[in-house]
Amino acid sequence: ISACLVGSEMCIRDRDCGSTGSGLSTVDMKFDPAAGSGIDLKDPRLLKTQGAGKGVGIAIYNENNQIVNMSANEIISGTLTQSPPSTGTYKSSISLRAGYVANTEDFVAGQANGTLPFSLTYR
Repeated sequence: ISACLVGSEMCIRDRDCGSTGSGLSTVDMKFDPAAGSGIDLKDPRLLKTQGAGKGVGIAIYNENNQIVNMSANEIISGTLTQSPPSTGTYKSSISLRAGYVANTEDFVAGQANGTLPFSLTYR
């Protein structure tokens, strides 16, 4: 499995699953902000940033352009398809993007990075 962040767009690509993907049709993605940089204390929907920059958190947006609430343990699902058919290679697309969002803290210029581990569950 590979994930990439290009600009602010995130893409998930599944690799060759062999026969282990047989009968599966959905992939669920769940974030674990506590294992990463944490939840923003000023706005719990956001990922906490690390660095000298202050006054922003990182929002993850779903395909409907809505913020995925970091403190709500939301699950994002995508369709798992075999492509090409009968090859054992499965693909799924979960459309996400990231962006900085102001929280209520006073703004201070500087680096503001975050880490956000995630898990994928196939069903």
